[in-house]
Amino acid sequence: AVAANGHLALGYHMTGKVPQRAGNSNPVASPSEVFACLDGHVIVAAGNNGQFAALCRVIGCASLIEDPRFLQNMDRVRNRPVLREALGERLLNWRLGDLIQALEGAGVPCGPINGIDDVFDDPQVRHRELLVRLPHGSGVEAPTLRSPLRFSATPVTMTAPPQLGQHTEAALRRELGMSAADVEAFRERGVI
Repeated sequence: AVAANGHLALGYHMTGKVPQRAGNSNPVASPSEVFACLDGHVIVAAGNNGQFAALCRVIGCASLIEDPRFLQNMDRVRNRPVLREALGERLLNWRLGDLIQALEGAGVPCGPINGIDDVFDDPQVRHRELLVRLPHGSGVEAPTLRSPLRFSATPVTMTAPPQLGQHTEAALRRELGMSAADVEAFRERGVI
């Protein structure tokens, strides 16, 4: 979380000003926030003048490019409510898939806001094989998530978790040095 908010942390340490909560908006770039579409929500992150201009051209409001309130990023941040309303009106006319395709084609960073029921249909999530089903001792497969971090020199082989008590005897003998008789005495007394 600290690294993901590095720009905010560094800003705080350079200025002493505590960043204010900005909801779904990036406090230092605009437009960089979530907008509604006809059939969903999209996050648009037009972080520089070229991306802002491309966004405006794609959605049919090129006049905003030369509007003095939006010439530079800091102008857009300062006038965010007005800009959000102007862009929001245009974006409501777009289907999510069409909008993403058009914006990506124009070099504007964007992406769908997925519900948890949509996440695992995402092509990148499927490609990364983030959902894994492991065999479980009960005879069913148990879903689990794979770490998105992958290192070629240290591949990870995922295995099913042990059943309750599956390794108890081995752990007691190996880690505590108990004899087979001691373990059996635990078993007879209901300790394990």
